[in-house]
Amino acid sequence: YWRDWSSDVCSSDLVVHHVVALPGNQGYLITGDLETNTNNRNFLLQTDTNGRRVWGKFYRDFIEFYSWGNIILPSPSGVFLVGMTFNDTISNQEITVSFLDTAGNLRWSRRMGNVFEDDEAFSALPMNNHGLLLCGYSRGYINSGSEFSLICTDSLGFPQWCAVYGSLLDEEGLKLVPDQH
Repeated sequence: YWRDWSSDVCSSDLVVHHVVALPGNQGYLITGDLETNTNNRNFLLQTDTNGRRVWGKFYRDFIEFYSWGNIILPSPSGVFLVGMTFNDTISNQEITVSFLDTAGNLRWSRRMGNVFEDDEAFSALPMNNHGLLLCGYSRGYINSGSEFSLICTDSLGFPQWCAVYGSLLDEEGLKLVPDQH
């Protein structure tokens, strides 16, 4: 199944970043990238519960990214993908939040973070406003190292607020845990 889906790039280097089970026994979503001699193409693949391809899509040229889809959060109308984009214009990395519908079509993509420094999200949770709460790090707000950051988005990925915590040392937020109450 995999060979049929990626037959045009069999000699390329395939890297899988993340796999998540879909709710309701609907199969799996897999993100990653194909590194070729000329460029990188990122992919999203949905399989059934037996690993057979339901659909697969390659994404190229809408953003240059290293780990897009590092975090996958399924929703009833699609999937949120959170990762990091490298911005060649200002030579830094930014947090990227994208939303794809249930067929894998990109509906929107947003970049956020400190404009002149690096930012990355390591964990995300859905919020009551249908947005996301992200945690990770930002650089350059408090010192030249990394600071723990929280960002809350609305349902379209626009940041609603951001909080940064740090000291003279490096801090990073690695995991958000849902409230069990």
